[in-house]
Amino acid sequence: MTTMKRCCRCKEHLPLDEFYKNSAQHDGLHVYCKTCARAANRESLARRPGYDKRYYEAHKERLKVYSRDWKRKNNKRARELLKGYNHERRARLAGVPCDKTISMDILFVRDKGFCGICRNSVELQEASIDHIVPIARGGSHTWDNVQLSHLPCNLSKGARM
Repeated sequence: MTTMKRCCRCKEHLPLDEFYKNSAQHDGLHVYCKTCARAANRESLARRPGYDKRYYEAHKERLKVYSRDWKRKNNKRARELLKGYNHERRARLAGVPCDKTISMDILFVRDKGFCGICRNSVELQEASIDHIVPIARGGSHTWDNVQLSHLPCNLSKGARM
C-alpha cells in the first residue's frame, strides 16, 4: 500500500495524512495537500469578496424557510447533528482526538440503556453523551471516553471526573 502521494499543486510527495478525504477521487483523497487546499480556498474566496454574504442577504427569507422546514421534517436527525457537531467542535478546539462515528443510537445500544453516572435506566429522549474524562479536562471524544447518561446527571456532573 502506498504511504505517500504527490500534491498536484506544490508537486511535493507527502504522507497520506497530509491530504483531505475526498470520496470522489479514485484513491479517496483530495488532489491537493492540506496546505495547498487551504491556500486555494483562501484565493477563491479573495476573488469573490462578500459573495456568500450577498447571496444570503438576497435569499435570506427563502433560506430560513427551507432550514425551518427541513428541521421540522428531520427533527431527530437535526438534533443529533447539532449535538454531534457541538462535541466535535469542542474536541477540535481543545486539540483532542475526535471520533465522528459516535452517535446516540449506537451508544444507547452499547450501554444497554443504562446511565453511566447513576446506573438507572435511561429513555432515549432524556439521554445525553457523557465524557468520562471531560473534554475541558483534556478527555477525547472517542468511544472509550463516552458513556450514556441522563441529561440531568450529565449536567450536574459538569466538567468533573
